[in-house]
Formats: sequence, structure tokens, C-alpha cells
Amino acid sequence: MIIANASSDLWLNLALGGGAIFGVIAIVVGATFTARYGRRASVSVSAQLFQSHNVFAIIVRPSVKAVGVFKIRFTYARVTVVPLKFDSNAEQLPSEPPAITENVFGDSYVEGGEELLTTIFQPVREPDTSTIGWFARIEVQASPRFLRGRLSTLGTSNNSYWYDTVFVPIVD
Repeated sequence: MIIANASSDLWLNLALGGGAIFGVIAIVVGATFTARYGRRASVSVSAQLFQSHNVFAIIVRPSVKAVGVFKIRFTYARVTVVPLKFDSNAEQLPSEPPAITENVFGDSYVEGGEELLTTIFQPVREPDTSTIGWFARIEVQASPRFLRGRLSTLGTSNNSYWYDTVFVPIVD
């Protein structure tokens, strides 16, 4: 009867064990990168003042570009236009309530590598002497794709809110 020596298979056992450990580490690292960087976006906004007779409006052009590999479906997307007013002593005055447009992109979504654009015509009051311009802001939020409930509060899913703000001055 021949009994195999355990030490003769030691190199094989070490190689198989190392391969298994490496495989588990690779899966964990890949899942972490996918959860953290798979849903990235870039948000930008441009705006200008439109004036015709007694009509004043801010034309806001928000855009969202998905730079990750997965599509982004929005839970909300809104544009806010806020007037900026100062008195003669250069102190900021309280402004009127902001003009808010909700659900800017509707039921749209943006696939990885694509850009979604839209234009919003936001009427504003005729500027008085204290108004120096308006802030236009886009805010976009997406729900966590993979992690739901308590897991969505982990650091791997905190990349689901984006915004950008631009100042629109009054041009004489």
C-alpha cells in the first residue's frame, strides 16, 4: 500500500489556495469599483436673460452627462432661478421666492456616455434698480441602483446627487 506524502502536494495546495484568495479579492475589488464609479455624472447649466418689450425671462439650458457605465434614471431634476438684489450700501436684500421648475427631464434617463440636454423658459419679474442678476441652478438626483434601504447609506452610493449654478447678470 502506497500512501502519498502530504508534503509532496504542498506546492499545489499553496497555488490553489493563493488562486482562490486572489479570486475573492478580485471579485470584491471589482464590485466596489462598479458600485462606486459605475454611476457617475457630470451636470452643467448655462443661462441668459431674454428681454422683449415688457417680457423678461431667464432661458436655462441644463445638461446631464453620464460618465459611468450604467444608465441614470432621475428621481428628481429641478431648475431654480433666484434674483440677487443689493441696496445702495452694497448689502444684500431679501429676495422674492425662487422660480422653480420641477421634473425638468420628465421620464427620461441618460445612458453611460450619453448627454441629455433641455431648455427651460422661466419668466421672471422685470428687474428693479436693486436687482443685479439671477442665479440659475440645476439639481439632479438618482436613486441607488444596486444598494437599497439601509445599504444605500454606505459610502459606495453617495454619488447620486449632482448640481451646478450659474449667475446671469443684467446687461445694459
